[in-house]
Amino acid sequence: MSTNPVNNTEWWKNPTNTDNKRNTGNDLDANSFLQLLATEMKYQDPLDPVSNTEFVAQMAQFNSLQRLQDISNSMSSTKAYSLIGKVVSYRTTDASGNQTVEFGTVQTVYTKNGQSYLTVNGKDVSLDDVVEVAEPSTKPIGELLKLIGMNCKGYVQDSKTGDFVSVGGVVKSVRKDGSQDYVVMDDVKAEVDSIQSTDYDSSQDKYEHLQNHVGQDVSLSVKDPVTGKTATIKGKVESVTNENGKLKVVMDGVDVPANLLYSVAQA
Repeated sequence: MSTNPVNNTEWWKNPTNTDNKRNTGNDLDANSFLQLLATEMKYQDPLDPVSNTEFVAQMAQFNSLQRLQDISNSMSSTKAYSLIGKVVSYRTTDASGNQTVEFGTVQTVYTKNGQSYLTVNGKDVSLDDVVEVAEPSTKPIGELLKLIGMNCKGYVQDSKTGDFVSVGGVVKSVRKDGSQDYVVMDDVKAEVDSIQSTDYDSSQDKYEHLQNHVGQDVSLSVKDPVTGKTATIKGKVESVTNENGKLKVVMDGVDVPANLLYSVAQA
């Protein structure tokens, strides 16, 4: 399955390649360079001291190093500030010490010891730990029509908790509701957490209820496959299965905000 950006214009992106995370532990910073230079001057041979030319060359190297570090820090800060207000996924460690991925909206950005940090849902997140960014779409709805027939992934946000859940499916149509554009996905596979439809009674068996509503619209709280967080989606039930106690459905007609798409590929 090959990725195919619409019209070669990236309005979603993966800003951080997790396989190429920069390791600064062994980098020679400005302070280290000055210490090395001072040590060299201290222990130089008095009969053969460092020439003025060599000293000037070393200072020039130091200045170049300092400028490169300043540029790198500036680029990192610029990138971080560009994420304010956007939805990102990021690596984090849970209470058991396991590494997981969480989602949230970037609220603020700050710099500490030359490293850029984001505040996401009240948590401090290093820019290096960002995995994916859902880029806001400025495309007219006519451009979104090019997504029809494509496999897309995006986030839906729960209106009550604010949690984000990743969903994916085949885009069948696009629609506009006020100022918000949506892609409408079919073949959305999800694990059911609870049934939110008004005609559902908690005393009823969930599997039986959904079986009786195949081909009908329902409202379900579904789980994110990575984080386990939940959000409510609406759509038509195409099938329902019970896999080792996990209730799973395939739904059609699920609305996903176009500005929260993060992946597009050929179906």
